[in-house]
Amino acid sequence: ESAVRQYVWNGTWLESRPLAKSRRLSERAARLEEELPEIFAHWGQRRLLRVGIALLACHPVVQIFHVSFHTTSAKRAVIFTAFLSGSLAVSGLFMSASGAALDSTSDLECTIDENVMQFVVIGLVSMLLNALPRMCLDRMGRRSFAPETKANSQWRAWLRNDVLFWLLAAALLSFYLLFICSFLANIAKSEDWKCTVSFATILVGKLCTTPATRVCIQLSCAEATLFLFPDLTARELGLHAHGQAGQASDASQKVVELANRGIRVRHLLDFYEKVLQRDFFDPDRSTTHDVVRHAIIPWSLKVSTTWCDADEVQLELKAVDAQVPQEFGDVAKSLTSSSESESLGAAYATVVNGEPVAALKLVIHGWGNLFRTLLAAVFADALGHTDYDETLELLREQGLKTIRAQLSSLNKMDFPYWICAFSVNQHAGICGQPPETDSIGRSIAACGCETPKHRTGDECETNKFHELVEYMCKFNSEERKAGREMQRLGQVVAVDIGFNLFNRLWCVAELSHAEKLHLPQALKLHSCSSKERCFEKLHHLDVQAAEVTYEEDREVVLEKIGDSELFNEELKGLMFNQLDGFLFSERGKLNLEELVSRVVDSL
Repeated sequence: ESAVRQYVWNGTWLESRPLAKSRRLSERAARLEEELPEIFAHWGQRRLLRVGIALLACHPVVQIFHVSFHTTSAKRAVIFTAFLSGSLAVSGLFMSASGAALDSTSDLECTIDENVMQFVVIGLVSMLLNALPRMCLDRMGRRSFAPETKANSQWRAWLRNDVLFWLLAAALLSFYLLFICSFLANIAKSEDWKCTVSFATILVGKLCTTPATRVCIQLSCAEATLFLFPDLTARELGLHAHGQAGQASDASQKVVELANRGIRVRHLLDFYEKVLQRDFFDPDRSTTHDVVRHAIIPWSLKVSTTWCDADEVQLELKAVDAQVPQEFGDVAKSLTSSSESESLGAAYATVVNGEPVAALKLVIHGWGNLFRTLLAAVFADALGHTDYDETLELLREQGLKTIRAQLSSLNKMDFPYWICAFSVNQHAGICGQPPETDSIGRSIAACGCETPKHRTGDECETNKFHELVEYMCKFNSEERKAGREMQRLGQVVAVDIGFNLFNRLWCVAELSHAEKLHLPQALKLHSCSSKERCFEKLHHLDVQAAEVTYEEDREVVLEKIGDSELFNEELKGLMFNQLDGFLFSERGKLNLEELVSRVVDSL
């Protein structure tokens, strides 16, 4: 997949902020990320076609017309022309210094030992020496993404660099062409072959030998990899996640039920407005766990076919004599003699939706984090923001109208997310055994519902995340292939201010599994200033030391993970890569292909 991105984007990296700012760019990037792996895998099955396309992708003339966000085609054409003409000029300079360019009418006579190899070396050395001016031009004409706060100063710097680029390019090309013309005008006719050999070495090397060498190196590595790991292509490109490992209809009933419990943005806003009015909620202190215990569980309780969203329920019962016809027998007796109503609980998403809702994004978050930061990250994602510091400040009573208006203007009020606190039926697991107090110290009342509890087994809802994500990927892919308008499934990582998310075993396991399925992952941090602390936290990440609510879950998760050390390294790499996309790092990103390219070009 990285090779596909490299070929298509010509070495550029699409940071998440520009994608968030441009809907068209974001949609285009999403389509490419999904369509290109299948195309890549298709032509990759035929060796000759693979060689041909790779050669075209590596050829310097074709690269001029590639799509690039950093350097325009005009600049790349000028850089390539300057490199070729500069190499020819330097080659002519070497031959002039060696005496090979002396005119036959010159009265100077000298004996020079000459052979073809000497002029081949002159051509190669000329290309190597001329790489420095080319790199300077490339650096000067290159643009990159910049923070909005530095937009004006960055535009001025780019304009200044553009002026310098075109002036320097014009001066270099003029000097090179003038020197080449002067050299060709003064060379002796009997010495033309020397010039031809040297110049041909440069042209053939740049237009044929260099791209062919790059293709050979890349394809050799690819062939060796495919021979050693035959199933690597499908796994790395994420093709197995889109129907190749069975259909969505193969999933269990419980998994399908869970997948259809998305909660819409409007319901999250309504819920938060209600929570703000309650005494148990403190926006600056209450965690997601507190809100689940005090609000989600009580408000998702069903009593006598009526959904109850109040803290207390008052019922008035009146006894009457019922004349039961004898022919109805025991059935009528059961209807009239019961004085107790059965209370059952459901997922909060089920309560507010009233119908199945397929989520389009899964949210990874920690229950020990502030509930306000969870919703801030979700709303920031819906608004297209990379960080959630501004959204967090709006999540107070006076700012709710503003955030509601912003979401409405983008038509995001009905966008569905899958959040475990709302989408999992808490009554089927934890409602009856709460801790004595919440994180603030307020007492928690146990739920007295009669919902059957399942901590393990087929009916358990808290141990099926892997199956859930795989089903949602397949279902989402099948729906879009069938022509239904649906956004590609993605994942939102709601990182709290203290980065405690990376201490939770289930959270890090979910991150890794979603990456293996090639889900688009949006990392939501509080702000760009969180960079260094996040890097420090990730450096000490250890899945063996991660926290779990129930110790029996640790064995289940670690068994799925397998090699813990390898998992730690892979997860660190994933998160560092996500952070590089989130933050405007000035560090260059040099991959294997670019390294090979530069070495071969220099030689």
